[in-house]
Amino acid sequence: MKAILRTFVLAALVPALMTAAAPAQRPPKPAPLSPGASVPAPKQKFFYHYEWTRGAVLSGEEWERGAAVNAGRSHLPAAPSGDEWREIDGNYVLASRATHAIVRVVAAPHPTVAGRSGGQP
Repeated sequence: MKAILRTFVLAALVPALMTAAAPAQRPPKPAPLSPGASVPAPKQKFFYHYEWTRGAVLSGEEWERGAAVNAGRSHLPAAPSGDEWREIDGNYVLASRATHAIVRVVAAPHPTVAGRSGGQP
């Protein structure tokens, strides 16, 4: 009779001991970022710029936000001397290095919903 009673008590204690140990096995929380630590920027999304026409001037912020592009790898024509291809908001812009005046814009294709007509907004 004592053996049966011990079995029941042990059966009741085992689940209680397992749940008490579970919180100790949780993964540690990530450490907060220290001041000045850089957070990776989200992937650049498409944005259509109506104001980008031939002769318009890119702002300094737009120029810095864009990344220089290798024309050969991006299937773009070679940039003339003094000009540079930049990828800004998913679009390719050929502009003067000195004045940031736009020479040509190759807009990225606008994302469309399946079954609907596409085109630029």
